[in-house]
Amino acid sequence: MRIDRQVNGVRPVVYSIRQDQWISYYVYSSSSEAEKGLQEFENIPAAFVKHSRYKVANVLLFYIGGDVETENRIQAIMDEWP
Repeated sequence: MRIDRQVNGVRPVVYSIRQDQWISYYVYSSSSEAEKGLQEFENIPAAFVKHSRYKVANVLLFYIGGDVETENRIQAIMDEWP
């Protein structure tokens, strides 16, 4: 399953990493719009599989796959983002 739903007026870019691993990211016009998107996402009924979520500046990123090594790599990249 992947996250491809429009949130706060933005549709995500979705990539398949492997067969059961997906990254979806949303780019908003501002950090406050990304925060609104995150709040809207949290109000969606919990029909999603387990995922990790990240917010940096005006970007929301969601990862589905459960691979700890990949999650750690994503977290490291997000932590280095200005």
